[in-house]
Amino acid sequence: MAQCLRWERGDSVLDVGCGTGRTTQHIAQQGVKSVVGIDQSPDFIRCKMGIPDFCWGENLSFYIYRYTKENAEDTNVSFSVADIQRFSELEPSWLQSFDKAVSFYVLHLIRDKRSALENIRACLKPGGQLLMIVPTDDNVLMVTTRHMSSHRRWGKYLADCPRMMPWSADDREGLSGLAEECGFEVLSCECPLMLHWYSSEEATISAMLPFLGLHYIPAEEHADFLSDWWASVKSMTDASGCSALVDQAGRVAWTFSIL
Repeated sequence: MAQCLRWERGDSVLDVGCGTGRTTQHIAQQGVKSVVGIDQSPDFIRCKMGIPDFCWGENLSFYIYRYTKENAEDTNVSFSVADIQRFSELEPSWLQSFDKAVSFYVLHLIRDKRSALENIRACLKPGGQLLMIVPTDDNVLMVTTRHMSSHRRWGKYLADCPRMMPWSADDREGLSGLAEECGFEVLSCECPLMLHWYSSEEATISAMLPFLGLHYIPAEEHADFLSDWWASVKSMTDASGCSALVDQAGRVAWTFSIL
């Protein structure tokens, strides 16, 4: 992030699709004036701040409480429930008020991408900057969740699960063109191959849980579902280089592409 955006002391920053607030909190610690995190999920906004990599069952409420208490003194951070696709859900005070905006791993969850970008643009001051990270369709998570939605055992449960809508890795021009149509000047649009290490298979699964549609699966079958999903992950081979490989120490090298 620091390679793409230079934080200034007077910056007001909008974090679109803030989720549990980890990125919001990180930005707030960079010396900026203020950060507003928005997400359409009331559950994320309610818990305010990040949940650790391991977050299973009954431990969830403890982690939410701990993170909220630890970060209660960050007075330059605020959170609101809002769907960036809907202009009517934007606070009037946000319009043309932010110097910078970020949106990381969000656009693949948004159906009306044009409205989302137009609304982000409306929140930025003239000359404001937007930094986005957009997962591509060859990402391990995207490929395996599509596989699970057509799985002979799990497909029936996932029929009503909202589908992720990633951008094509082969269409950088399309994403750049859409951003320009929404009022942005595109300075860069790259498609790098990224590598993230997880400490274990369990840590990897935990990190991906919010995107797997687990609450559509009967509770007594959660273990089997996650086992089948993980088997799908490990069997994935892709010409793009996206993969999840387990080393001798049990760590997982998660390789993925983004725009």
